[in-house]
Parts: sequence; structure tokens; C-alpha cells
Amino acid sequence: MAFAERVTALGEAACPTLSAYAGAPDPRTRERAVAALDAAGCNRLEDYRDFFADRSGWVVRAVAQALGHHRIAGGVPFLLAHLEDRRRLVSEGESVSIAVAAEQGLRRLTAQPIEPEPAARNGAGGHEAAVAAAWRAWYREHGAEPATRWLADGRTAIRTVLAGGSPTARYAALETLALVGEPVDDLLVEALKRRPGEITAALQCAPDEPPRVTEQLPCTLTLRNDAARRIPLALGEIDLRLGPVVASPPVSGAPAAVPRTTGKDKKKEANKHGETPTPAPPPAPPAAPRPAPELLAAGLVDLAPGEILRRPVSVGPVMTAGRYEAIASFEDLGRRLDPAAFPQDLRLEATLLLRFEQ
Repeated sequence: MAFAERVTALGEAACPTLSAYAGAPDPRTRERAVAALDAAGCNRLEDYRDFFADRSGWVVRAVAQALGHHRIAGGVPFLLAHLEDRRRLVSEGESVSIAVAAEQGLRRLTAQPIEPEPAARNGAGGHEAAVAAAWRAWYREHGAEPATRWLADGRTAIRTVLAGGSPTARYAALETLALVGEPVDDLLVEALKRRPGEITAALQCAPDEPPRVTEQLPCTLTLRNDAARRIPLALGEIDLRLGPVVASPPVSGAPAAVPRTTGKDKKKEANKHGETPTPAPPPAPPAAPRPAPELLAAGLVDLAPGEILRRPVSVGPVMTAGRYEAIASFEDLGRRLDPAAFPQDLRLEATLLLRFEQ
């Protein structure tokens, strides 16, 4: 927070001040400077140009992300130059390919759902070479066009692919929509829409014997496409709730009498203006923020008819023996884009009753 405040305090001098760190000897300092440029809204090519020759993979990745975030058209050649950069960055369980970061930056910047044919991907040089060749061919033909034209043409191409493209082309189009963000959110929401009954969720646990209260039970949360068409989903984290099943108390005796309300009672309830007060509706829960483009892209799946997606979950331990209800659900990231398009009957949720023993 203190660093962000110092950057804000610099005002118009923030971007040139941070750009000067391109000459810092420590690569971590240079990476943080690029990330700060990005966060500060620095959106000119000149703000990042001095970092283009940096040999640190982490700096290259940060520059690729910033160019895509701010859609800096002049940064396309830099991104093209790193499409065959096979270095992989690993930190705190995260593994990132620089080539993938460069390609994602291009998708976000240009809105082009470029995906080479399988034959090209399997040729000499493999996937990276085929991707680089496809993007360079596109840039030779369209590089002189304005970025607004790239976005318009990208929308048209994405619509065409989603209407009848191959599975790999469809995935590229969906990923492009997720990465581009708000300018094409309408297309992504339309692609993610589904009808009740098309996706079936199930929670499966198959212990050899009832689990003990101290045990974690390995289970599987599945989603099955029961429709006759491919259905894309944008999935977030799995939410698992586990609670005891409480039996309802038996009903005994006659039902309680309902007190009658007389005219005098109603008059007493009226307010001083002669109106019956209406209870205030409960406050609406705060809207979930739009997921980050990278998170949205990472959660994409495109299920073929009959295809089943499986994710492992662990149920337990519990405090006491007894019957429990497990409720597992995928977060539907599409709901964050447009809650009205994903009503409650489309929840990706499954329940299962389990008995735990001492």
C-alpha cells in the first residue's frame, strides 16, 4: 500500500519515473517497476519501450501482460518476438510459459481468435512455431489497420468460430473473449448461456465402509453435458458445505390458533400519515466483482455432448457421528458478468447424504 501511495503521489511523473528503473541491476526491481507501470495506468508504448530488450523472463512476462491490459497496439511486435520463447517460470506453485503469456497478450490486444490447424501444430517446431507463424501472417496482412478495426474483425471471427468451428478453434475463441474483457462481454455471456437440464452436477463418494468422524473422504464432483450441443462453462473454485441432518420435531396437539386482526389493531399499526407501513426489503447482497481476465480464461471448459468433467473434493472430518449433507458447487464465473443470464435453476450444485461413525 505504501508503495502504491508513493506512485500515486508522483502524479504525472509516475510513468517516466518508473520507466527509468529499466536500468536497475536487480531483475526483481525491474519486474516490480513494470507491474507498477501497469497498475498506475501507464498506457503509452514509450512507458515500456526501455524494457523490451530485458533478458529476464519475469520482466518479459510483466511487459506482455501490461501491453495486453492497456491494448498498446505498438507492442504487437514485442509480443510476436516472444511467441517461441519456451522458457517456463516457476514460483510458489505457479508455472507460466512466456510463449503463452505473449500469445494471451496478443489475444487481449487484438481480439483475434487465431489458432493454427492441427497439422501445422504437429509440424516442424511444434505448437509454438505454428502459433508464431499464424500470428505473423495475420500481422503482415492487418498490422497497418487501426486497433478498432482489429476488435471489430475479431468479433466477427469469434461469432463464426463459435457457430461451427473445431473444438480447438472454439476454445481459442472463448479464451480470446475472456481475455479481451468488457468490450466483448456480451459475446461471452451469450456463448456461456445454457438451459435448465443441459448440465447435470453430481457428487460421488464410494467408501468401502462408513467413514469415521476423523477421516477425510475422497469424493468427485462431476458435471455432465446432457445436451446435444457443445456447452462452454467458465468455472471458478469449488465451494463445499457439510452440515448435520437435523430431524424435524414431531407435530403434536392441535395447531396453534392464529390471532385475528381487528380494525382497531390495523388502525394502531397505521403510521401517522394514515398508511400501513410496508416492511423494508432485505438489502441486496453486494455484486461480485468481475473476474480478472486471466482467471476467467483459466476456468474455461467446452464440454462436448455426453462429456463429463471431474474434479476431486474431500469431505470431512466432522465433530460427531451421524448423518450429514454435503453440498458441493462450482462457482459460475459467467454469473459475475451478467447475473440475470444465470438464474438459480442453473446452479452447478450437487448434494449427497453421508453417515459418519465414531
